[in-house]
This record gives sequence, structure tokens and C-alpha cells, in this order.
Amino acid sequence: MGQSVSHSLSNNLYHSIRSEVSDLINDYKIWLNKETCNNITNVYRNKLLKYNTEDLRTVHIAIENKEPLDISKEELCERIISHYTTRISILEKLYSNISIWNKQILSLNSGKMCRGLTKPEFTLEKCTEKGGFWIDSVAMDDFVNTLKSMNMYDMWKNHIKQLNKAWNDNLRKISKTVNHIKNLENNITTTRLTELDNHVDILIKKIDSIVEIYALLISNFG
Repeated sequence: MGQSVSHSLSNNLYHSIRSEVSDLINDYKIWLNKETCNNITNVYRNKLLKYNTEDLRTVHIAIENKEPLDISKEELCERIISHYTTRISILEKLYSNISIWNKQILSLNSGKMCRGLTKPEFTLEKCTEKGGFWIDSVAMDDFVNTLKSMNMYDMWKNHIKQLNKAWNDNLRKISKTVNHIKNLENNITTTRLTELDNHVDILIKKIDSIVEIYALLISNFG
């Protein structure tokens, strides 16, 4: 019961993050259009917006927390575009990877896994191609019965429980990172954004490693 509740909470958080990231990317994309910076009238979410130099200076102050001195409108545009390009890049990395991890974890939770390999695979095609033995929901019954006969079933289930806990913990870290990117009040300067980008790269490698380790433990157990 506890594991089911934990998995449900993770699933809700996962979908919430995906929705938030998707909305932010769409919001930020308006700043990637150079015409926006050239005082072109834009229809955006049913609002008629015009951007002049003062508007752009205000945006620059908001994202850099400092007044731009002796900067042309064109350079202001380039800085703003670069800033939001980085934001979008970070968000797209998170969006792509959490989708992959969630699919892999769902596969393991549903009893679909590849045995006999030193590097995990999560599809029947890849598993058989690499010489592994694919276990689906039908073969899972025999696998579980074998583990129970060896008194190893509880240990195996604990690996799944620990994987789900690690997934939930890291989803919270991802959600926190997304909120940092979202909230201009946090004064996310370009320097801070670069630090966040590096942080996300490290987080991605860490979660990749966690999923891989638990996938091997779960699929090759017994």
C-alpha cells in the first residue's frame, strides 16, 4: 500500500513538472524572436504587446538585477535572447530526461525488464538484440515464484521500493530547480543560470546512474 501511494505521488509530481516546464518554454519562446525586440506588435496570449528600449531595459534589469549602461537596443536584445535561450535549453534537457526516466521506471514497476545484461535495456527489441532475456508480465509470475522459493522476493521488492523513493526524491530536486528558473524574484542572472545549467547536468548524470544501478539490481536479481 505504501509503495503504491509513493508511486502515485511521484506520478503526480512528474506530470506537474512536465506541464510546468512545457508552459515555461512556451512563455520564454517569445523572447527568441528578434522581431519582438524590433518594436514589432505581437499578439501574445490575447494581449497586444509592444517593446521599446525602456521595456527591454526593464526586462534586462529583471533578469540580471542591474542597470544596463550604454547598451544599444540591439545589444540588449541579444543579451535577452541569449538569456532565454539558456533557460529554454535547461528546461528542454529536464523535460526530455524525466520523460525517459519515467518510462524506464514504469517499465520496471510493471514487471517488464531485461535480464542477463551488464547495461540495462528497457525494450524487448533492444534486449533481444543485445542478447538479453526479456521478462514481460506473463514471465514475471514465474520469476516472482522463483524468488519466493529462494526466500529472496522481499529483498527484490525492496530494490523496487528504493528505486521509487530515489525517483520521488529527485523529482523534488528537479521541481525545485524549475521553480528557481521560473521565479524572476530570485534574480537569476546569466551567471547564476550557467551555474544552474551545470547543476542540471550533474543531476542528470546522477539520476541516470541511479536508474541504471537499480535497473540492473532489479532485473538481474536472483
